[in-house]
Amino acid sequence: MDEQLGAATAGAIRKDHAGVTLPDAVRLGLDLVVRQSGRGRPAPPREPRVPESPLTGREREIAVLIARGLSNKAIADRLTISPRTVDGHVERMLRKLDFTSRTQIASWVAASSAAR
Repeated sequence: MDEQLGAATAGAIRKDHAGVTLPDAVRLGLDLVVRQSGRGRPAPPREPRVPESPLTGREREIAVLIARGLSNKAIADRLTISPRTVDGHVERMLRKLDFTSRTQIASWVAASSAAR
């Protein structure tokens, strides 16, 4: 830090922020990174990614929405398709992945996102 900011500036920062809690320090660090990168705010969190699978693109999209806790009706509304179409996609996903519940689909998406 001293090399990039200079000893005097780094010392002043240390003095000013000596009593900062860990969460506040993390926020401060993120703010500094954002300011130095020239962006106005941090990038939004990335959507979970589904691993290579036998699922179609639409099925992977629905799997991510299931993992976010959306109901079939809410997924249908979000994707502008009928709830019955979502039901069909979910049934095919369960069959392709050899799962028996939506919870397994959500866990599968979460586990694959954590592995990346």
